[in-house]
Amino acid sequence: MPVWVRDYSWEQTPEAVYLTVPVRKGGRLRASDVFCSGQLVKVSSPPFLFEALLWAPIDNARSTAKVEEGCVSFTLYKREPGPWESLLMEGGDKAERQRVREEAVRQAQEEAAAEAKAKATRKRERGHFTLDATMKVSQGINNNNHFIYLFIYLHHLYSALLTPKGTQGGSHYTY
Repeated sequence: MPVWVRDYSWEQTPEAVYLTVPVRKGGRLRASDVFCSGQLVKVSSPPFLFEALLWAPIDNARSTAKVEEGCVSFTLYKREPGPWESLLMEGGDKAERQRVREEAVRQAQEEAAAEAKAKATRKRERGHFTLDATMKVSQGINNNNHFIYLFIYLHHLYSALLTPKGTQGGSHYTY
């Protein structure tokens, strides 16, 4: 059974909310222990659990969480500037709160999937670039080899034309 954390602190400006949530000292938090999306902020540090359904939606892309000794500090940027009456969403029945939670999780999953897809695309593009560069270098080496062979052939031909019959002249190359 989790112990719900209720002794958080928060401040706000018209553009952002600054939230500090205490966690167990000496406990190690991972990125997966901190969740922030849409209107949901959650910190899990067993046996302690903090969950807040926020007054209004936040900008996930700009908002940050910083794990410090004994607390997690959030900087949550508001989607729409202005004062909040409270940190927490007021009103709404149990079903409405559950819908907000599920929407926040769905939104986070979609953003993670989009990021994974973008990362895979960037990796694939780097691979194509590397392959193209390797092929061009290889073609350049092959083209250079043709030029070298042509140079050697012309050198032999030129040497043969300038060398009188019966005399040894020119350079000798083995192919």
